[in-house]
Amino acid sequence: MAVLVDRAVSLYQEFSRLPSVTSGSIYCSIGSCSAQGRKSYTVTSCWSQRDLQKMENVQSLRQHQVITDNHGTPVEASCVGFPTERKGELLRRCSPSGKLVAIIRKITNKKGDEKQYIEVWNCQKMLMTIDVAAADEHGKIYEDEQFGCIEWSTSEKKLLYVAEKKQPKTSSYFESKSTCKEDGEDVKEKGNEFVYREDWGEQLVSKHMPSLCVLDIDSASIAPLEGVPDDISPGQALWAPNDEDVIFVGWKNSSFRLGLRFCPMRSCDLYLLRIKDRTFDVLSEPEHAVSNPRFNWDMSKLVYLRNKTGGPHMQCSQLLMYDWKTKETKVVVEIQDRPGKTEFPGLYLVSLPRKCWSSDNKRIYTHSAWRSCREIIEINVETQTVKKITSFGSDGDEWMKFGAWSVLDVKDDLVLAVCGSPNIPHRLVIGKIGSGNDAILWKYLDENHVEFSNFQFEIKAYSPKTPDNFEFEAILLTPKGNTEQSKPPLIAFPHGGPHSVFVADYMLYPAVFCHLGFAVLMINYRGSIGFGNEFIMSLLGNVGCNDVQDCKQAIDQTIADGVADGNKVVLQGGSHGGFLVCHLIGQFPNAFKACVARNPVTNMASKLGATDIPDWNYTESGLGDYYHSRLPSAEVYGTMFQKSPLSHVDKVKTPTMIMIGTADKRVPPQQGYEFARALQARGIKTRVLSYQDDNHSLAKTNVEADAFINMFKWFIDHL
Repeated sequence: MAVLVDRAVSLYQEFSRLPSVTSGSIYCSIGSCSAQGRKSYTVTSCWSQRDLQKMENVQSLRQHQVITDNHGTPVEASCVGFPTERKGELLRRCSPSGKLVAIIRKITNKKGDEKQYIEVWNCQKMLMTIDVAAADEHGKIYEDEQFGCIEWSTSEKKLLYVAEKKQPKTSSYFESKSTCKEDGEDVKEKGNEFVYREDWGEQLVSKHMPSLCVLDIDSASIAPLEGVPDDISPGQALWAPNDEDVIFVGWKNSSFRLGLRFCPMRSCDLYLLRIKDRTFDVLSEPEHAVSNPRFNWDMSKLVYLRNKTGGPHMQCSQLLMYDWKTKETKVVVEIQDRPGKTEFPGLYLVSLPRKCWSSDNKRIYTHSAWRSCREIIEINVETQTVKKITSFGSDGDEWMKFGAWSVLDVKDDLVLAVCGSPNIPHRLVIGKIGSGNDAILWKYLDENHVEFSNFQFEIKAYSPKTPDNFEFEAILLTPKGNTEQSKPPLIAFPHGGPHSVFVADYMLYPAVFCHLGFAVLMINYRGSIGFGNEFIMSLLGNVGCNDVQDCKQAIDQTIADGVADGNKVVLQGGSHGGFLVCHLIGQFPNAFKACVARNPVTNMASKLGATDIPDWNYTESGLGDYYHSRLPSAEVYGTMFQKSPLSHVDKVKTPTMIMIGTADKRVPPQQGYEFARALQARGIKTRVLSYQDDNHSLAKTNVEADAFINMFKWFIDHL
C-alpha cells in the first residue's frame, strides 16, 4: 500500500509541474516591417503552474517572437528568454499602441495585510505606482471575471477599472475618542460596525458594491465615476468610441442577491454612461441577461452575449450586434434548439475573447462547447453564419488529435490559441485567418511538448433508454497495454452543474489516474451544454432520474465493451457530480466498490435556505420559476427531498468519502455533513475531509493535492 501511495505522490508531483495557459496577447513589434513585406509580432502569454513546495499556483509570463511572410502567414516562431514570474499580479493590460502596460498588483506586507497597487510601465521603466489604500478613493480593485476589467482609453491618458465602492467609516456607540474629524475628513458612523453587507455569492464573497473608477495618467489621480444608479452593480466596462463615455454591464441589486458565478442568466443590462453630465442610457432590451460587450476595430459595431433570465444557469446564448451609428440591434447568432449531430450546436461560453474581430470587421473568432469538444468558430456578422474552423481534415491530420481549442487573441487576422487533449497538455499555437473555406494554417510557438503515449482517449456516444431520442456522450480514457486478463479498474466521473460539460481537454486528475492504471469515464449526461438547448431543458424536473440513468448506462456499456473490470468500478464527482455519485450508490447499491463526493448536493430541501442559488433547486426540480418572495410549501420540500440522494440512503452499501470546503456558499458544507451522518448511522464506512477556508471548487493547491492522494488511497483500499 505504501509503495502505491508513494508512486501516486511522485506522479502527482511530476504532472503538477506542467503549466497551463491562462491568457495571451499579440502585439505588433516596433519597426516590424521589412522590405520583403515580412512582419514581426510579439506574443505574450500567461501561464499557471502548481508549486507543491510553496503550495501555491505560480503565475509566469512568456514571450515569443513571430515572423510572418508577405501574406501575413506565420513562418517563424521563437521563444524570447525564460519565463518570468508574475508575483502578485492580479490584472495586466497593454495599451493600444503596445508602448505602455498597466498592472494591478497585490502585496502582502510584514504584518500580513494585503495591499493593492496600480503600476504603469513603459518598455524601459516603471512610470508610476499608486497605493490604492493610500489614495482612499475606493476599496479593493476587482480582479474577477464577473466584474473585473482594466481598459486603456484610445488616447492612453486614462485607465478604467472596477473597484469596491468606498464605505463610510464606522465606530462603536461606546468608543471613547471623539469621532469628529478636522479639515472636512470623514466622520465615523456610530453603531454600524456589524451591519450585514450582502455580497454576490460563491467566489465573489468580497464583492459588495462595485463602482467604476478612472485613473488619469497625467495627473496620477483617481476618480470614481458618478451617475451609475445605486441599485446597479457595474462591471465588464469599456470605453465608448468618443473616449469620454463608458459602456458597462449592470446587474440589478434586488431585495437580496443571488450568486452570479457561472450564472449568466441573472437579469442585467448594457449601459452607456455619459461621464460629464452623469446620465446614462440602456442599450439592451429589458428582461434579459447580457455580458461581454466587444467593439470591432473601428468601433462602429458592438457585439455581446444575451440569455433569457431565469431557468437553468448555463443555457445556449444569442450573439447580438449593436450598430453605433444607426443605434439598431440585430441578432447575429440564434439559440440552437435541437441541432443535428454534426451541426453547429449553439453558443455556450462564459466570456468572449477580449479581442475577437477580424481586420475587415466582418468576422468574429471565439470558442464554444461543441458536444464533447471545444471548437474555434468563425461568426460572419454580415451573413449571420457560423462555421467550425478546428478539428478539420482527415484522421491523419496533425490537428485532429486536439479535442479542446480556445481563442486567446486576434490581431491583424492572426489568431492566438491554445489547444489540448486528455493526453496532450496545453500547446500554444498561432495561425492566419483564411479566406472563404480555407482552413487556418496553425503553427506551434514551441516545438518541444509533452504527449503521453501510455494512455488514449475516445468519445463514446449512447442512446438513452427513454423515448426522447437524445444522444449523450462520454469521454473514455484508457491505459494502453491492457489484456482480457488484466482489465483496469474504472473511475466513473460525471461533471457538475448539471449544465456544464466535459470537453476533451487535458485535466490533471484523469491523466494521473490513467498513469496509475485506471480507466476514467467522464460522462456528459442529458442536461449537458454543447448539444443544443433542448438537451439542456430535458433534464429539468428529471434530476436524480435521467442523469443517473445515463451515468449507469455509460458505465454498463463500458464494462460490456470489455474496456474495464466490472468488479472494480468506483465513483467520483463534485457538486451536481457529487449529487449523481451519491444517487448511484443509493439506486445501485451493489454496483460500486467506493465513492468520493466533493461538495455534493445531498438534500435539495435542506439546501434551499442556505445556498446562494436557491433558484437552482426550483428549476432543476421542475417546480417552476423562482422569485425572491417565493416561500416553499411542504409539497415543494417533499418534491426536492424525493429527488435527492438522501432519499435512497437506506440502500447504500458503498464505502464513501466526502470532501467539504468550509467556505462553500454554493453547496453549503452541511450538505456533506448531513449525508455523512446518515451513512454513519447506518454503519456504512464513511470518511469526511473538511478543508478550511476553501470554497466550492476545492482548487487551492494544497487542497487539490491532498484530495487527489486521499481519493486514490480510498479507491485502492476498497479495490
